[in-house]
Parts: sequence; structure tokens; C-alpha cells
Amino acid sequence: MRFLAGYVLGFSFGISATMISFRFSPISDLKGFMVPTTATMAEFEPNLAEKPVDADPAFDAPDDEDDVGPFDCPGGLTNITNLIKRSGSDKFFTHHYDRYYDYWLKGKRCKPGLKIVEIGAEHGRSLKVWDDYFTSPKTVLGLAYGNSAGGVEKKLGPKTTVIWGDQSKNETMQELIARGPWDIIIDDGSHEPSHMIYSLFSLWKSLKPGGLYVIEDLETNYWFHGKVVYAYRVTNTGIGTTAKWSAVKKIEQITQVLVRHQIGAKNLTVMPGDESLCAVEWGMNIVRLRKCTREERAFHPKMSPTVFFDKKKMDAWIEEAKSTNPTV
Repeated sequence: MRFLAGYVLGFSFGISATMISFRFSPISDLKGFMVPTTATMAEFEPNLAEKPVDADPAFDAPDDEDDVGPFDCPGGLTNITNLIKRSGSDKFFTHHYDRYYDYWLKGKRCKPGLKIVEIGAEHGRSLKVWDDYFTSPKTVLGLAYGNSAGGVEKKLGPKTTVIWGDQSKNETMQELIARGPWDIIIDDGSHEPSHMIYSLFSLWKSLKPGGLYVIEDLETNYWFHGKVVYAYRVTNTGIGTTAKWSAVKKIEQITQVLVRHQIGAKNLTVMPGDESLCAVEWGMNIVRLRKCTREERAFHPKMSPTVFFDKKKMDAWIEEAKSTNPTV
């Protein structure tokens, strides 16, 4: 028997030979849902014939679209820290995101035909990093916006293309979807929280199985109301705000779906396609969402026949969570 075990924000589960146990540290409005109980592993046997609850179009692509490696890399490659530092990007000098990208991306570095898009192309610094870091990509695309990105196309490496658009606009999202599917999507764009949410909901379906979606610079979700970032004025932000105004709060809501199989919550969904979410990892000012590979998805646990929660409270929570979703 095969199974996956993991730890995610606020939730963990442990597996022994015969039992499965839950430990829940409430981080959101799901407080009070969990009922202490245990169940035999037989109730959680993977069911390969069971159809997923969503219809993520990424899983309709040919199998080689999400080849997860391992991939052979040539020797003598420059490490990502040195590439980011050399570029002058604030990914190193301000945030030190290199420590996360080092292990998030190294498994895809030498993937033939890799496709990566970064929302935000100011000065083209990090786009040059991706051009140098990935050995044989098919596409390195940057989405630029505004005058601050003027002339960026003259500073790029030979593998990189830049297009102009607004990440808060449907036509821009449709353009990125049409150019996919993507192995990696990085949002280092406007930093306006509602734009972070809108882009995630729009582009998740264009991420390949096994793909990574990264959002940088989460700090703006905590700024005081009215502060300006890249000519945008953040609205109703702050640590006590709701998921309507905070990408952090919205992703916390989405994270809850990772427990749905074990507690028998078939309707526990927040974002379209979130059945294909396999992991969420938070770093300092950055978060990564990883889409399941085909193999991982095939071995999703069978939906528990036993209900482990208060259904009335769960339905109310789901309704409230979806009420703050963007229209895409």
C-alpha cells in the first residue's frame, strides 16, 4: 500500500500500521470543527477508480507534460544564490528568497522544455536569473506593467520574452493561460493583495501537474489601509482583516482543503481546482503552492466514509469562504 504523509500550515496527521490520528492547530475560522476520533487504515485505502471532485484541465494534458524527473544536470552550474546576488535583485538583498528558491526549484533546473512565467518585470533582474538558472527552458516569460519596466526587453537573456499587461485584468490572465501550461508561476507583480488573489484563481488551472505557484512579498497584506505600492493603494489590509482583502487569509482558507479526504468532507473546496493542491509551504514573506503530480493524485486517499466534523458549521464556513473569492 502506498500513501503520502505531510505537514501543512496548522494541520498535521500521523500514520502508524493500523491507525491514523489527527492533530489540528486552528489558524482560521475552522476552529472547533474537528472531533477527536480514530479510524482504521482500511477506511483510507487509495481508490484509483474514484474520480476527483473537480475537473482541473491540467490533468487532461499528455503524460509527458508533467515529467517530474529526475533530470541530469551538467557540472559547474552557478548556484542560485550567486545568480540572484549578481543580478542585483531584491530577492537577495532585501528578502533572501534564494534560500527558498534553492530547494524549491533545483529539481526542475535541468528539465527540458520547462516553462516559467514571472508576473512583474521591473528592471528585468530576476528574469535574467531564470534565463541563466534553467539549462534548457522552452519559455521564460515576464509580465511587465507601467513605465518602471520601460526598456526591460533590452536587458534580458536570449531565452526570455516580455509582454505588457495588468495582472488585475482578465484579458491579461487569458493571455498568460494561452501561453501555458506552466511549470512555474511566480507572482512578484503589483503586490496589491487583491491582485495576488485574482491572479492565483485565474492561473491555477494553467499550472502543470507537479507545478509550483509562488507569491512573493506578502508583507503588503499587513500594511495599514491606504498605503501605496506601485501606484496602487492597498485597501482594508492589516493583520485582522478578512480573506476578501488579504491573500494570506485566502490562502489559509485554501490550505484547509488538504484535510478533506481524511475527514470525509467532500464539499470542502474554496478555489476551483483546489482538489489538485498537494502542499502549501510558507516562508518569510513568501508562499509556495504545489500542484499534485499525476502519481500523487492517483494515490489520493479514499474519501472517508465517516464524518469527522460538524456539517452545519462546515457548510457555513465554506459558504463564507467562497463569498470572498474573486470573480474570474
